Amino acid sequence: MNIAVVGGGTRCRRLIELVESYEFQEISPKVVAVADINCDAPGFVTAMANGLYVTTDYNVFFDRDDLDLIMELTGDTNIFRDIL
Repeated sequence: MNIAVVGGGTRCRRLIELVESYEFQEISPKVVAVADINCDAPGFVTAMANGLYVTTDYNVFFDRDDLDLIMELTGDTNIFRDIL
């Protein structure tokens, strides 16, 4: 399961670390992309360091056909609605 994350804050960083360290039994989730307007956000920096796709515009996720899930972690209702 390929996951793209919108919002590269500390929750994103924790998600990346969890997915990389946890041994899943039924599924194989993998964070493959992170979007944030702040390139210094902890999750954005972690994603870059891990060689994941990073962008400042989450709209590029809509053009990708390899994503199974887009997670919205900004807490911004407008972004949430836009993704839906």
